[in-house]
Amino acid sequence: MNRLIGITGLIGAGKTTLCKKLKEMKRNYIFINVDEFRYDIYKDNNFKKDLEEVIIPLKEYENLSSEVINRYIYSSDEYMESFKEVLYIYLFRYIDTFDNKVIIID
Repeated sequence: MNRLIGITGLIGAGKTTLCKKLKEMKRNYIFINVDEFRYDIYKDNNFKKDLEEVIIPLKEYENLSSEVINRYIYSSDEYMESFKEVLYIYLFRYIDTFDNKVIIID
């Protein structure tokens, strides 16, 4: 079973720096930067299709890019919540690919 450590804070507070230091100290830790994960997953067509199911205006775009997705998810609390629901499904699937690790999430 994996153990999760979530690091939160304001922009520039040092979350990523802390996570990287922890990873250096404990080499068996896994570090997931959610911002990087989010941008990487934008390339996944299944992720885009799942988003289109919950954020209807996205269906209007033939080439769904991170800029288009960001425009919509930051335009309303409802879209942001829908986005998070889909993102967390993919994030936890990814976390489940590790076995008996400590995973630090920034």
